Amino acid sequence: MFSKRIWRILGVGMSAFVLLGVIGIHFSSVSAGRLERQLENNADDALSGREHGWAHVRMDGQRAILEGQAPSDAARLDAVSAVLRSTWSGGDVAGGVTTVIDGSTPTSFERVFAFRASALNGRITIVGDAASESAVNAITDFARQLFPAGQEIALNVADEGEGAAPADDWEMAAKRIIAELARLERGTAVMTGQQIGLFGEAGSAQTARSVLGVSSDLPAGFAASGYFTDRTSSVHAGIETVAGCNAVVRAARADRSIRFSPGRAELTAASRQAVLSIAGVMAACPPIHMTVSVRVTGDPGEASLALTEARARYTMDLLADSGLSPDRLSWNVTETQTEVIRFVITPAEGE
Repeated sequence: MFSKRIWRILGVGMSAFVLLGVIGIHFSSVSAGRLERQLENNADDALSGREHGWAHVRMDGQRAILEGQAPSDAARLDAVSAVLRSTWSGGDVAGGVTTVIDGSTPTSFERVFAFRASALNGRITIVGDAASESAVNAITDFARQLFPAGQEIALNVADEGEGAAPADDWEMAAKRIIAELARLERGTAVMTGQQIGLFGEAGSAQTARSVLGVSSDLPAGFAASGYFTDRTSSVHAGIETVAGCNAVVRAARADRSIRFSPGRAELTAASRQAVLSIAGVMAACPPIHMTVSVRVTGDPGEASLALTEARARYTMDLLADSGLSPDRLSWNVTETQTEVIRFVITPAEGE
């Protein structure tokens, strides 16, 4: 057995070892520089994988600064989420991205409050705008209480005048969203302005129906729509307006990158499933018209245009085969949109 003196010596030695390790991580220019480069590369790879060619990241330690001209609020939120998840944070010593600062600028779209939260396996990711610094702190504390397994939070205080709702009302709505996500097996919520869309899986029909009633607990002016499946695959939907339909579709595709197989008209297997999920949401919407808009990729020319048209037709046929009326579907190709594919939802003619 070691004497007390030897144990004290060993204890001092271990403390010194840990201290040297921390100093090495935080003060070594070589390791710090290598860490920043690795985090930046991981973040740029994540942005590329989500088709965000407009965005770039520069690192300040473990803080990621997102730069570029965002084509839409949805693209901006998705880029922030991609960077936040590109390398697990794990705290300052573990060496991941701990914070994302949204330094992107809008192009031509009208800037509105945009907020997104996704929950899975007891963890939650929250990105987007906040009404005030106190709201950021309150939401962070609230998320920690409901999701003790882990939180990834990147909220930026929006400039004064950008949000239509009072700060207290916005904070209350955001907390209500987080509380409802905690009741689901998995789920995503998107709040744009005062319109909220929820999409996910509930443990039971009772839970799904209860979450659909969230609108009654929201501040005046806020509206929520939702689409859920339960463990028996039964569908529970509450979508009464075209704006609500748009909100739920945004939530349904928020964490899914929809892609086509390289050089082919068909979607990848995962993307096909994502489009079928969106078709399910649209079937629960009031009468709408939807345009499938696909971006031309590759070198400009007849071959690229023909492939893009084939992709648009393939996607439209997939939606029609899932039960949507062909009379309310159309397609177009474009060279200007950032996303590979976009679903444009408008009221059906005559509605």
